[in-house]
Amino acid sequence: MNTWKRPSVRSSDTQRLAIARQCTAGIRTSITDPRQQSHEGIVYLLGMSDSSSTIAVSAITPHATTTAGSFDVTVVSMAAIVRRAADLGLAIVGQVHTHPMQAFHSGGDFDGMRIRYPGYVSIVLPKYGREFPKWGGAEILMCVGPHEYVRIKTSDIVEVSDCS
Repeated sequence: MNTWKRPSVRSSDTQRLAIARQCTAGIRTSITDPRQQSHEGIVYLLGMSDSSSTIAVSAITPHATTTAGSFDVTVVSMAAIVRRAADLGLAIVGQVHTHPMQAFHSGGDFDGMRIRYPGYVSIVLPKYGREFPKWGGAEILMCVGPHEYVRIKTSDIVEVSDCS
């Protein structure tokens, strides 16, 4: 049964997103994999959040079934990512996935977003991420409550030095 409800999306000047260079490199490695060039890609971000500021320090690629217009992460794969985050003392703070052309959060994206808590970030990259690490054209949303998101401007992403 589909319980999807159209979420509220508004602009915000108070939520912050920081991404470590090593995390950016991990995203790039995953989404530029030749096997993903005509399929959607998915990467989860590990880090910390206090619900208004989120820092992503690592990227992890799940085992997923992908097509030209969708992805599906199995429960077993998701459990492995949760375990990895816990082992590192981190949380799953976001996801990055790609779309074939324009970046936007579709109804399927919201319905399939299995993790939603204040501070959780969802990023959609256009053109299967071919232009990444350029953020141009990306849509970045941060969850602020049940079915409520704020839009983070790509110009507001802060890149930080590697976290060791």
